[in-house]
Amino acid sequence: MYFSEHNEKKTHINHYSGLLEVTGEGSLRREDTELWHETSKSWEKAHDTLSETEGIAALGEGYLDALAHIDCLILSQTVESVAASPELLKQ
Repeated sequence: MYFSEHNEKKTHINHYSGLLEVTGEGSLRREDTELWHETSKSWEKAHDTLSETEGIAALGEGYLDALAHIDCLILSQTVESVAASPELLKQ
């Protein structure tokens, strides 16, 4: 389990099967991928599927760019918008 350094209500749950589940409320931002007590960036590369739980309203600017290795999104019904850079959309 990983905790956002900038927002204590955002949690990334590692399921060790390639699935990364994100819980919380509101919009996710690039800063939410900066984790409390996690200095290694290797945690990001261990996942290829991202699941958002109820309560997440948006994947904001830069969030998916920080998790560029993700190739599958599972979005809850509460997600209203997803921002992605032109470079990410080309992949």
